[in-house]
Amino acid sequence: ARYRSDKQINNRRTEILINKQLIDKYWREIQVGDIIRIHNNDFIPADMILISSSEPNGLCLIETTDLDGESNLKHRQTLKETVYLQDNLTELSNFNAEIECEQPNNNLLRFEGNLIWNTQTNALGNDNIL
Repeated sequence: ARYRSDKQINNRRTEILINKQLIDKYWREIQVGDIIRIHNNDFIPADMILISSSEPNGLCLIETTDLDGESNLKHRQTLKETVYLQDNLTELSNFNAEIECEQPNNNLLRFEGNLIWNTQTNALGNDNIL
């Protein structure tokens, strides 16, 4: 049953930015470093950093019921340094950053890391993670 469930989940589809175009791909094809477009009410295919949002001020609301059983929406925020990227596929395609972060763990309430971009180091926290 677990195998079937995993296969069903990995066969979901999402849009990945490749060469300034959004390409429809299976979740199982997602790789570290991919830029993924998430639409309103989409499931989130992997742990990821929120670098851009179509909402004002880079805001994003997520539901984490599947992770922690809580049904209330949680606020997530882009970094002020990346908020201007919004939906600009050219800018997003040229986005070349490095992320330093802690090892994977079971703590859903804490994340610590850095986004290194344009020779600047920007602190990442739980508010920046989807």
